[in-house]
Amino acid sequence: MDIVAHRRIVWWLGCLVLVVLSAGCAKADLSEQPGEIIGGDDAGPSEDDVNGIDDAGETDVDAGPTETDTDVDEGCNDHDDCDAAEVCVRPDPGSEGECRVIDDGGVEGDSCEDSEDCATGLCVDGQCRASCEDVGDCLDGWSCSDQGLCEAPSCAHDGNCAAGQWCAVWANEDAGALETLCLPDNGGVEGGESCTDHDECLGRYCLEGACSAPCQNRDQCSGIDMCESLTVEKEGLEGTFDLCQQPAFIECEGPDDCAFSDLTCNMPTYDGDSIDGASCGPINPGQADLGAVCGGDSECHSNLCLPHDGGAIGECSVFCQSTSAHCGTGQVCLGITDDIGLCISSCDRNADCFGDDVCRFGLETSGELTQFCDAPVGDRELGAECDLDTQCRSGLCLGSFSEQSCSSDANCPGELRCGPCPSGLPWCSPGQNVCQLSNCSAVCAAHGDCSGDHGMTECADDIVMTIDGGQQTTVSACAWP
Repeated sequence: MDIVAHRRIVWWLGCLVLVVLSAGCAKADLSEQPGEIIGGDDAGPSEDDVNGIDDAGETDVDAGPTETDTDVDEGCNDHDDCDAAEVCVRPDPGSEGECRVIDDGGVEGDSCEDSEDCATGLCVDGQCRASCEDVGDCLDGWSCSDQGLCEAPSCAHDGNCAAGQWCAVWANEDAGALETLCLPDNGGVEGGESCTDHDECLGRYCLEGACSAPCQNRDQCSGIDMCESLTVEKEGLEGTFDLCQQPAFIECEGPDDCAFSDLTCNMPTYDGDSIDGASCGPINPGQADLGAVCGGDSECHSNLCLPHDGGAIGECSVFCQSTSAHCGTGQVCLGITDDIGLCISSCDRNADCFGDDVCRFGLETSGELTQFCDAPVGDRELGAECDLDTQCRSGLCLGSFSEQSCSSDANCPGELRCGPCPSGLPWCSPGQNVCQLSNCSAVCAAHGDCSGDHGMTECADDIVMTIDGGQQTTVSACAWP
């Protein structure tokens, strides 16, 4: 037997007793009124309890409180008149308030199925509400309606609301429409945080897995959220509002492609394990400038910390198209795809780099050869024999060629070997073999950068490199004297 049915039986038993004593009673109105709590253990005293009439029809002058009475202490004007675990509820508009023990539940504006779901003690049209006698019973900025219910003011964003209140999407089932109203803090999370239910959000709206809130411009939204006009649905009702929403994917090739001052080009996109582009993301105002040493993204104004030395340290970076326009002091815009680069530290020698990183040759986005600090490519040290660039720490396997033709290694002096003459040397003929030697080299600026127990101790400034497209340029690298 549910509680509502039980109360009706008690009332009719009371009526039968009164029929004997007073020859009749009128039919009661059992419909729910604003402010009435129905269906819970905290229901108020029955008519019999209030009048002190026992089950036998005898008047018991000394009748004490029933078990239900212990949860009700008549006589309050507002919540401050009640104990800490109670709230002041008016069963009917204009009636005297009653202090009632209400289980923890939703605040005004939260969804509910019955009054026990609400800390206010009232569930009206599927929403937690609070009863009132005058405006003093309601929250700051709220009004008290003719129906004895506290009414929230409308709003366009959080700034329109009093302290401790948030502009939220509210389903007015009575009016059959969605509204944006100032509602109290429900313990939810702010805009941009993940969610699965509307009541998890301060703005009472979960949009595509992230909390949203009413807004007038994107400055009132969190993170990279945009303020957009959206038609949304809640509790079976529909409305169109300006709401904060996570932006659509914004591709970028440099900071100039991110239209807002609090966005920059710092979010990598991937094709498998390789970066194939970038998108706009939020910055961290007040944090370190480009090129500064960092231990994580949050330490950089650009919100992108490029790892070095095996991830033990990093430098603040950003995706770029131009060294001079987008990168910090001492950085170059190193091309990583056909259209985009990353700002990274330039160098003249290994000693200019972080920890175990090495100074390497690469191409700027402009196509010019440059030098930058990065992790070692291979594991072979300076001077070690090599056949491929990828075998060397520096990524540079330097070939030294003589003009001596050969048919086998026996025709070559010392450690030189017989091999094909590379294209590009003016004295080589197609198909000609010459004596040569290939060793791992390193970028250098002075002879001291090439010191060690090996033969490549000279920092030569006439090393010819062939770069993409067949273009040749001269660089400084360690070589045989």
